Amino acid sequence: MLKVKSNTILLYIIALFTVISSRSTYLYITNSSAIYSIMAYGVIPLMWIDILTCSSNKVLIDRKRFITAVSILLLLGIYCIFSQTDVEYSILLISTVITIYIYCSVKEQLNYAILLETVCNIIFFLAVVSIVMWLLGSILHLLPYKYITANWGTSGYNKTGNLLKSYLMIQFENDQTYLFGKLFTCNKSIFIERGFAAYNFNIALYYEMLINKNKGKAKKIILIIAVITTFSTAGFVTLSIFLTGYYLINGNNNILLKIFRVFSAPLVLALSYILINYVMETKMGYMHSYSSRMQDFINGFEIWKQSPIFGYGYANSRIINEFHTGYSNSVSAVLTQGGLVLFIPYFSSFIGGTIRSLRQHNLNKALFIIMLLINVVFANVPFLNITIYLLVYVGAYEISPLQVNELEDNHK
Repeated sequence: MLKVKSNTILLYIIALFTVISSRSTYLYITNSSAIYSIMAYGVIPLMWIDILTCSSNKVLIDRKRFITAVSILLLLGIYCIFSQTDVEYSILLISTVITIYIYCSVKEQLNYAILLETVCNIIFFLAVVSIVMWLLGSILHLLPYKYITANWGTSGYNKTGNLLKSYLMIQFENDQTYLFGKLFTCNKSIFIERGFAAYNFNIALYYEMLINKNKGKAKKIILIIAVITTFSTAGFVTLSIFLTGYYLINGNNNILLKIFRVFSAPLVLALSYILINYVMETKMGYMHSYSSRMQDFINGFEIWKQSPIFGYGYANSRIINEFHTGYSNSVSAVLTQGGLVLFIPYFSSFIGGTIRSLRQHNLNKALFIIMLLINVVFANVPFLNITIYLLVYVGAYEISPLQVNELEDNHK
């Protein structure tokens, strides 16, 4: 656990807003526009309050950071001028990215590391609560519930919103899936879709296993269970890839076990592929979610070709309605909304971070970044606050997250 001075309460509010703004159901409940505005815009002023009110903060304005900040500002400025982005969304996008970058540049407070830990603590708490509520409510039917309407997926054929079952307003359900011939209710926690729940649970899992390196197994097991109970295809795939990669990189340093891991890798990968393929085929037979997600990649590419440089503008919902695509992945979302101007620097940040990690022979950090990239690719999360923060964390910020303990020792 990090023990760097900070405005703890304010930091947890920032982290809470960050998690809730990650496609939580609260943002889409009917007549919840006020909540959406608070969560979408609230993180920015709170971060500045945290920076300005913590006396130990010292923003380093060195040449590299200054050039990076100016480059980001110019890039986003040019994009917002020449794209079809509304003025309001342009200001939101620029201020969010710049604020998060400056927040991560506060050396004395080590905000870039503390915020990730705090966010993951909140996600872990949600994982525990969601598993309990899922068992007692969705599986055993022991909890009272009521129905609410959410404005999600209201384009196209569905213009009335989705009817959700709410357990005490801290657990929501409306997704079910067939697996092994049985119908299961998906654990979405507070999120509007199971894919977003899996995305957040996965981030916390990577943190616990690759950065925090907590020797205790309870947190890791709970987060793995949380991902599995979402019954998200993307969640199953990314979890299998991550555990396989972690198995190959870490473990006992005995030379015989290392050799065994290398030779058993093909078997582990084969078993993972069989399991993933079975799950996907099973779900395809009932929900056709796989084919629709693949079609989103194709649709996104076709839309991008019509405006390849600047795209159609950030948060341009008209494109979704006009071309009937749900943007189930970040590749299509960034390409169509941002064109090459945003797509190249966006994904090159992950690639650059991975290359630097491999050059440093830091395989855990490389795996951390690769798994973030895989999750971002297969979920529509490119412009969420938590994703922008992680993008800065692994791409634009030059200090390795795995050096936090060393920096903390030096600070003391």
